[in-house]
Amino acid sequence: MTPRGAWISEQFASAGIARSSAWVVLLTIAVGMATWLVLALTRIDGYVPALWPVNGLLVGVMLFRPARQWPWILLAAFLGNVLGRWAAGDSAVLVTAPSLANIVEILVVAGLTRQRVPNPADLSRLRELAGTAALATLLGSLLSALIVSTSVWFMHRDSFQMTWLTWFGAHVLGMAVFGTSMVIANIQRRRLFDDSVRRSALAAETLLLVGTCVLVFGQDRYPVLFLVFLPLLSIAYRHQFRGVLLGIVAIAVAGTTALMLETGPFQLVNQPSLEERILLLQTFLGAGCLITIPVALAVTERTRGARALRAVTDNMPALIAHIDPRERYTFANAHYDRLLGKEPGQVVGHTVREVRGDAAYQSVAPRLSAALSGEEQDFEHEDDTPSGPHHLQTRLIPDRDAKGKTHGVYALTFDISLLKQAQAELEHVARVDSLTGLGNRRLFDERLEQTILRVRRRRLPSMLLLLDLDRFKAINDQHGHATGDAVLKQFAVRLRDCVYEVDTVARLGGDEFAILLDDPGTGATGDVVARKVIAGMHRPMEFDGTRIEVATSIGIGFCASGRITAQALMDLADRALYAAKAAGRNTYRILRE
Repeated sequence: MTPRGAWISEQFASAGIARSSAWVVLLTIAVGMATWLVLALTRIDGYVPALWPVNGLLVGVMLFRPARQWPWILLAAFLGNVLGRWAAGDSAVLVTAPSLANIVEILVVAGLTRQRVPNPADLSRLRELAGTAALATLLGSLLSALIVSTSVWFMHRDSFQMTWLTWFGAHVLGMAVFGTSMVIANIQRRRLFDDSVRRSALAAETLLLVGTCVLVFGQDRYPVLFLVFLPLLSIAYRHQFRGVLLGIVAIAVAGTTALMLETGPFQLVNQPSLEERILLLQTFLGAGCLITIPVALAVTERTRGARALRAVTDNMPALIAHIDPRERYTFANAHYDRLLGKEPGQVVGHTVREVRGDAAYQSVAPRLSAALSGEEQDFEHEDDTPSGPHHLQTRLIPDRDAKGKTHGVYALTFDISLLKQAQAELEHVARVDSLTGLGNRRLFDERLEQTILRVRRRRLPSMLLLLDLDRFKAINDQHGHATGDAVLKQFAVRLRDCVYEVDTVARLGGDEFAILLDDPGTGATGDVVARKVIAGMHRPMEFDGTRIEVATSIGIGFCASGRITAQALMDLADRALYAAKAAGRNTYRILRE
């Protein structure tokens, strides 16, 4: 490496060390302030606070950090603990032993959880993460409680059992509430209180919980602690871990304040000591956690599943909905807005008639009724939308429970307008002669069969003209196939000008053409049309300065009674065409049935 390269590397290394040092200092200050604040608010008497959230917050940070950063986090945690406890006025023993115990607890919980679930952000392993973290929390809190209670007993001869129970309860609660909240915050991209949260509703429910806590803990005559669980469950259900975090903190602050003021339902116990009241508060907080954390976890998973389903359905090019037995929408995806101009919120809760309109409802009502009766339905229909008429294909699938009872219908509707348009274009191509633009043999055969069915049913006359270009092979040989094609195109145009639009003009192949008259009337119509066609060909065709004389022979088959088949009419016209050619070409002949 060149001297300049080495100097640059040293500068980058120095900058990295400086950033790491600044980060450690900031984290140390944050941990110190949090430690001091918790001790000031929740430690009533003795050595152990009623609730310890600091370790849970640090574990939540470590689980989403690379392992190489853990030593720095642990160093900041230890220094912050020491500073915070020193600021709170603790002795050297009460500074050192709890600080070391906290480091052991943090390392055990984070290490075991990370080893079992390497990627905590993997939502498919959320339950496994919760179970592993719970066991690791119990083990880590057990070890840290042993360290602290042993140290306190040796130095002050205080109750080993009471210190252990108080520490263990405070740390399990803190890890359960704040550690879980930090994990969820990281999974949700560190937006625990992001803009999508209904903040006003969260604030209102938190105030309701605080008010309930004031009423419950502000008196010592009635055992009404259960009243706190009602708003706590509500806020946990509606706001998941956000609600659990705010709810448990509110109860902890209210309970601690009541202990300091020697009031609240815990005073109903016969002459309880301070330590016993602290344990009662921790037990109550633990019960709150046991009730609300599973609820928050279940709702979070359900919400995640619902969001995943919404993300999938909203991006599908189809109308996806669920309709209940009263024909009201209970679910609608975002495609309703794209196709019908109605957002899902404008659809859900309304009936099919209200959303789709009377005309569209009448077309699907029988199908919907059948689907609600348990029969799957698959059908096509047309619907008017803000962007114009659309051709839709709908599949209705009954929503049955395990006993076979129908509770609604799943509706899947695709817009097949483009498909129908493509089919129509293909049908058109399949029935049109690409050179002349006239109908081809397939279209002619279909029209002939339809005409025969109609005239036989109504006993109407039918007439078919078969035409050949006279001496077309000579035109091709003398002037080339390109000129021959141009002659065919012009011949087709002149034929089309000689008949009505309702009549069918087709190219059967080569230089063979046909005219199927829609309403020939009498046999005289054939004479009129044939003379018109022959006269229309008298005018020479000009291509690139070359004049070409064109003539045609025409055979006409006519049946006045309507009692004829398609093949018989074709044979009749073909024999007439043969007769016209035998008569010297550029003429026509009629044969009658």
